[in-house]
Amino acid sequence: MASTETPPPSIRQGVRIVPPDGSVSVEEVLLAVGEQVGHDKLCYASRMNKAVVVFLKDEAHVHQLIESSVFIRDLFVQVSPLLTALTPPRGLVEDIQRAILEFFWSGKHWVRAAVLYLPVAEGGQGLINIQSKIASFRLRTAQKLLYNCGPGWCDTGRLLLRKAGRLGYDKQLFLLRLGDVDFTGLTSFYSSVLQAWQIFLVARVENETPGMWLFEEPLFFNNFIRAQTLLSASLRVSLREAGCTKLGHLIRMTAGSVDTLRERSNITSKRLISRVVEEVCAALTPSHRAFVKSTALCDQWSEGGEYSFPSLSITPAVGEWQEGGGQLLSFSTPHLDKFQDAGKKEVYQSCVKVLNLRSLAGTNESRWAGFFGPDISPKGSWRSLYKLPVEKRAADLQWRIVHGAIATNRYRAHMDPELGEGCVFCSQAETLEHLFVCCPRLEVLFDLLKKWFQGLGESFSFDLFIFGPKYCAKTKLAIWLTRRNRTQGDGSVQLVPVLEGLLKARLRVEYSYYHMMDKTQAFSRIWAVGGVLCSVGEHGELIVNF
Repeated sequence: MASTETPPPSIRQGVRIVPPDGSVSVEEVLLAVGEQVGHDKLCYASRMNKAVVVFLKDEAHVHQLIESSVFIRDLFVQVSPLLTALTPPRGLVEDIQRAILEFFWSGKHWVRAAVLYLPVAEGGQGLINIQSKIASFRLRTAQKLLYNCGPGWCDTGRLLLRKAGRLGYDKQLFLLRLGDVDFTGLTSFYSSVLQAWQIFLVARVENETPGMWLFEEPLFFNNFIRAQTLLSASLRVSLREAGCTKLGHLIRMTAGSVDTLRERSNITSKRLISRVVEEVCAALTPSHRAFVKSTALCDQWSEGGEYSFPSLSITPAVGEWQEGGGQLLSFSTPHLDKFQDAGKKEVYQSCVKVLNLRSLAGTNESRWAGFFGPDISPKGSWRSLYKLPVEKRAADLQWRIVHGAIATNRYRAHMDPELGEGCVFCSQAETLEHLFVCCPRLEVLFDLLKKWFQGLGESFSFDLFIFGPKYCAKTKLAIWLTRRNRTQGDGSVQLVPVLEGLLKARLRVEYSYYHMMDKTQAFSRIWAVGGVLCSVGEHGELIVNF
């Protein structure tokens, strides 16, 4: 025989109530809840610290209770869902972020941390910035609330949003000038959602066809409806107490006469109410004005109905910052248009740049601007530093060279003057430029590179060598390895043999792989271009040409 036991309620069926007085019993709370939703809808309750947790029979009554709240000992007490998202403590997030940075840099911070958070294609390392990730999650929540009615939590979310400032707004909050809005009554999670919303500057899409949402437009703090009379705080309070907070309320209450609204709001002046209506209608475009004045459409409007939210175009909120040449930070990417179409990657990257704007502002693209001049830039070349067939260690070295994250002797001499700043191969000061471009020992290496570049149909230049792609990665690695060998007194310090050894080893590994996969033609397209470095013989053997 099948069991008829009632399954235990889920956490979604629970609510949390904090009584106004510690002496309030669980029974009193249950009585207050029962008066709102019916005593037969209660499952059970228990005390949890200072709060009382009550479980109901279904989620619909949870939503009803959150919206209505309860009265306990003649005091209004808010109800919050038991299942709610919490905002992580800022100190905890900062500690985790600091640990990630320490692991990445091994205690040596060569560039600002914010640079590491940028995408690789823009000169960063794509390191996760936790604060930006949290903000992007909040914005994705807003995206689902406004444009996706699917998730079941959206109903609860809208109920919680209506607690803000006693305005009764939910989706409308995202259309307001948030600096003027009182967030009292809002949970910490949805406060963080609205705070993240301010990362963007929001604009309404022009010439949008009016729809039923127009009646849902908020009257207060809304740039779409600019009415001088609504700047009065006392008038807003009177209209709010009368339940007139949306455009549909105003049109419906003044359809026949202003007397209905005047009586509900205790505003004695008919002229003032008429002026409000005139200014609000005048703020609308002709097509929107005709739409809201249609009695048939106004009668169809049902408060709380599900209507399509208007399209919003978004741009990063950068304040007075202006993009200029030679700066690492650029807002040309990611491309943002309508908020509902923004992908999670684009939203996250925008959050990284806006939240780290102060740190990134003024950061130069590279440490080579003084050497090459302002017109030579690594912009557009960052991704190629890591593009195959470049291996990871060579790519990381290339990135460090562009950013100047190299411990040259001049740098080390600042830490320990006894070491001296001279080059280990010559008597000149070892700067970043000297180490990779100007040292006399590099001449024979650059002669070889010029020969190879000519064979590949390219023109060699020092800026291409420093900022350039895969042809140069092994060369820079050879420069660094021979310097290390000289410093440690172990290994070869001859540049050309070391470079040729690195290339031969890589060519053999690559050829073995492609030959095993029966893709020698693909190997030739990558490594045997023009027969400069190597070629594949008639019998499929590898021929190294240097």
